Amino acid sequence: LSPAHAETVYRMAVNGAYADGNDAVMSNHRDVFPYVAYHAIHDDRARPNHIALESLGLNGTNIYRVDDPVIQTFRPPWDYNCRCGRTFLTISDAAASGVKEAQEWRDSGVPPKKPARVKWPKFRPPPGFVNDSLVPDSSRRHPGSQR
Repeated sequence: LSPAHAETVYRMAVNGAYADGNDAVMSNHRDVFPYVAYHAIHDDRARPNHIALESLGLNGTNIYRVDDPVIQTFRPPWDYNCRCGRTFLTISDAAASGVKEAQEWRDSGVPPKKPARVKWPKFRPPPGFVNDSLVPDSSRRHPGSQR
């Protein structure tokens, strides 16, 4: 492997293992942390699709329901050399960040009957990074990431 390829393999393995570990720990705490914030790295290597996910969440934020298929599909790392990250959030955290569903939930103490979901973005992860069972049929016709 070239040094650049070795770095990519290493980075993807470490970031993927870190995300898998977070998911394993947090899977038992979704009642306490029902939201997740998506964070892109803002530098000259950041791709527009990665940054876009910071405004495609609930109410134009970077916050998604943790069980939303969109954020499960775009769970970092979701593309080669992806350096994005996630932060799990409580209802109060999401409410303070402007998520209306979380504000109503926090104020009433009653969870929403139908959890809020976001629209699918027009871009997709490259093949091999996505669980196809999460992606709607109409979007499977457009695999791959637009850069």
